[in-house]
Amino acid sequence: MVQMSFDPIETERLLLRPVRLEDAEALASRRSEPDVARYQSWTLHFPLDRARAMVEEFAAYEWLGKRSMVDAQHC
Repeated sequence: MVQMSFDPIETERLLLRPVRLEDAEALASRRSEPDVARYQSWTLHFPLDRARAMVEEFAAYEWLGKRSMVDAQHC
């Protein structure tokens, strides 16, 4: 299988790079914000262990060479 990778893309205001396990805390924090969650399909409080599992899932899809989780679900 081909592992997807890309060089990070960085601008003055944005850094686009593959997700890393260290990102789990920021993901949990962002998904726990009421003003963010009310427009999404998730409920508040988004626990850190769930965020870690989500990041690991993202990494697994990348390792499988899938472009997105949707692609991986249709294999």
